Amino acid sequence: MKASIAFRQDPARTRVTTTEVPGYSAKDVETLVTRPIEVVLQGAPYIDQIRSNSSVGLSRITIVFKWGVDIYRARQIIQERMQAVQGQLPSGAQTPQMMPVTSAVSWLLKFGLVDWSGSNREHELRTLVDWDIRNRLLAQPGVASVVAVGGGVKQYQVLLDPLRMRKYGVSTDMVTQALRTANLVAPGGFVYPSSEEEYFIRANGKVESLRDVAETLVVMRDGQPIHIEDIAEVRFGSEVKRGDGQIFGGPAVIGTVSKLWGADTMETTRNVEKVLASMAENLPKDVQLIPNVFRQASFIEASINNLRDALLHSSIIVALVLLLFLFRWRPTVISLIAIPTSLMAGVLVLWALDISINALTLGGLVFAIGEVVDDAIIDV
Repeated sequence: MKASIAFRQDPARTRVTTTEVPGYSAKDVETLVTRPIEVVLQGAPYIDQIRSNSSVGLSRITIVFKWGVDIYRARQIIQERMQAVQGQLPSGAQTPQMMPVTSAVSWLLKFGLVDWSGSNREHELRTLVDWDIRNRLLAQPGVASVVAVGGGVKQYQVLLDPLRMRKYGVSTDMVTQALRTANLVAPGGFVYPSSEEEYFIRANGKVESLRDVAETLVVMRDGQPIHIEDIAEVRFGSEVKRGDGQIFGGPAVIGTVSKLWGADTMETTRNVEKVLASMAENLPKDVQLIPNVFRQASFIEASINNLRDALLHSSIIVALVLLLFLFRWRPTVISLIAIPTSLMAGVLVLWALDISINALTLGGLVFAIGEVVDDAIIDV
């Protein structure tokens, strides 16, 4: 009984922390990233187990908290420890990210954007999901995360020409440093041309187009500026793909919506579907939004329908059996009243114990109705 209460009251105890380290081998990730994080987590309160996995460019640490702890307080302590270890990580390592509080069945819904035109719109579709649909879905109550797969993540690409670099005496480090310092917005100051005038100065170096990248200054040679366009080709491209999406044979971007632990599945699904329906009206031509590639609420609705059908069919069967074989209406009425009364009593017990109505409990109620039907016929 004690364990069942803990399972009912606590969210998923397992939290996953990931740290991306592009370009590092699995061994280097283990030595330089995973171990320092494990060391700083050792001794932290509320932790029951720590498990880790290091692969090429990725450190994955699984933290299992003790039963009965405040999951959000425990997460806060872990986040503070993660900030302390950030300075010990190698250059290029991204900030460790802890996954949101979700359950083992947190996948709420999968939707897809499909391009039926045959044109190459992978950048357009992925950008639409990442920067528009995703942000609108995250604004809905109960939504924990939206993860997209497929399409192409748009990026600026600088393709260096070794021959032209040698001609101008430019190294890769020089190009990297120039690009790193080019995309900056710095505060300037104020200029007072007179006692009654004031002008604000702002240094805007933010990259907004391919031309901005191409005109980035790399170095001066003999009084002549050498720009990126002099030694490289600048274009839009896609990040290296480690997955792709297809729906009905067409290229697609598939989004997975996960819900927060404790969020109402049906209500959250309805809110998400409203957003997707409004977005579908403004999509480009030949682009279709499929809102139900996967839908967890469908399983709950099917369970509710099964419960309704079981209640209806069992009532009809009991009535027919008792009337045909006993020819007495009083036992028939009593049995028909006992079936829904037993169902309502079971629901009241679930409510008193603060147990939610889900696919598992609905399935149990269906089996319970079968037992009630047997008892109603046999006892009479």
